[in-house]
Amino acid sequence: VGFNMSIADDINYRIFETTSCQVPLITNMVPSLEKLYKLDEDLLVYTNMKELLGCCMWLAKDETARNQITTNGYQRTVNSHTYLHRAQLFKELIENA
Repeated sequence: VGFNMSIADDINYRIFETTSCQVPLITNMVPSLEKLYKLDEDLLVYTNMKELLGCCMWLAKDETARNQITTNGYQRTVNSHTYLHRAQLFKELIENA
């Protein structure tokens, strides 16, 4: 299990790196994260220590859920959040401007 805590409410590289390594991720909630991932399906989010501990306990006990979150996060990252994907989106924006 990978852990992340964004310091400045940013979506940092650790989110993409961890999920692309096929590791389930637990991260703090940051603005607009729900636009990139399905929360609690592709990765787990917490807003306080109690929720963080709950996420940890759930993943430790439920291998099926842990594997599904791992798969979902990986698929979302490789299908939507690679450098190639970002370049294609940028190209489309320029062409349609």
